[in-house]
Amino acid sequence: AIGEQYLPRTVSDKLPVSAVGGVLAILDKADLITACFLLGLEPTSSLDPYALRRSASAVAKITLEKRLSYPFSRLLEESRQALLPHVRLSAEQKLKASPQRLEAFFKDRFRALFIDRGFREALVNSVLASDCEALYSAYERLEALSRIVSQESFVQASKVVERTANILKGCKEELPREADASLFTEPLEGEVLKSYQTHEAGIREAKAGRDFARATSLYAGAFFAILNEFFDKVFINAEDPLVRRNRLTLLRNVKELYTRDIADLSKMQSNAAVREPAKKGERE
Repeated sequence: AIGEQYLPRTVSDKLPVSAVGGVLAILDKADLITACFLLGLEPTSSLDPYALRRSASAVAKITLEKRLSYPFSRLLEESRQALLPHVRLSAEQKLKASPQRLEAFFKDRFRALFIDRGFREALVNSVLASDCEALYSAYERLEALSRIVSQESFVQASKVVERTANILKGCKEELPREADASLFTEPLEGEVLKSYQTHEAGIREAKAGRDFARATSLYAGAFFAILNEFFDKVFINAEDPLVRRNRLTLLRNVKELYTRDIADLSKMQSNAAVREPAKKGERE
């Protein structure tokens, strides 16, 4: 395991064979990258003298090879907290060594690895824009969605996510956790909420069972038709601010039922197969 800690030494080198060696290699590389960021030695566009990009890619490769599930942000934060007492940081260094910058660096490496493995870039961006706290789970979602990307259920789910995301894009205010049925002024608002309540448990059950194809099919079936009618007949940005916020809350919950832990399919907008013009009430 101690010998395997340093694998892979090059891009084409073998990965650790033992489980303990794999875990030790991940910890070692996370420690190296975190330390370099804290010391202001992160890679630039042209220079990477400590091969940090290769180390980050190795973390991803080992994780996928060993099918390891662990909270990635916690790994980085524990490495960071362990090293902080040993370095003196200026305000600028603290900003550069923030957890967000570290996670963004790793996410870029994950994106490159997934694309190198043949996944389409738009789908990779969609999955990584959702929950990628557990890297192997993101890989599972990529594999599952890649198999259904041409199916009608995927196209319909993409349109639901894209249209709800578009209407929510300009919303800067904090929305309530749940929509209030007493504020509904249109029958279709109640129909959307009823569909959400009817199908939520089944969609969550499919997600928990890692059946992302079924979750996508259930999501499309629950919301594609009803939201087409909803956007045709209901103006989201109502003059009454309470009604408007309530409608936005309803749409946010519909969107996040899928995007929170499967994929933000609004990132698939570059794919013409899942695009469609905004309809009445969506322009703002």
